[in-house]
Amino acid sequence: MPGCGSGHEARYLAEQGFQHVTVIDIAPLAVEKMRENLSEYQQVTIIEGDFFAHTGEYDLILEQTFFCALDSDLRTKYVQKMSELLAKNGKLAGLLFGVQFPKNPPFGGSREEYLGLFSEQFEIKVLEPCYNSVKPREGNELFFVFVVRKSVPCN
Repeated sequence: MPGCGSGHEARYLAEQGFQHVTVIDIAPLAVEKMRENLSEYQQVTIIEGDFFAHTGEYDLILEQTFFCALDSDLRTKYVQKMSELLAKNGKLAGLLFGVQFPKNPPFGGSREEYLGLFSEQFEIKVLEPCYNSVKPREGNELFFVFVVRKSVPCN
């Protein structure tokens, strides 16, 4: 999970039995707080660093308020980086804002914009209004599941 803030989602995943959870945040204070809050969860790896410089391979990456915090000129770079980090048939899933905001960040967007950004590198499995958003975001979020398109090398 990139830009994971206080790590609530990481805690939830660990408590649900996930054995390998990796979180990354560039903010030293957020990382310090996560290390305190998640110290009992040995299955959670906390990385202080730049998402765009990160390397690794993941079966699933969860998106929760990282994309919307990025300047819009970084969106294409985000899509490329996600496709690099995901294993073959890996999934990118989570929430995106389905509305524009008068002040930024958060930066909003639309279903059409997301289809244009992600369709080349991802198969769009789900991109629909979120039915269980928290009250302050109700009606403003899209739930999505995208599967990375990886070409098989020819021998």
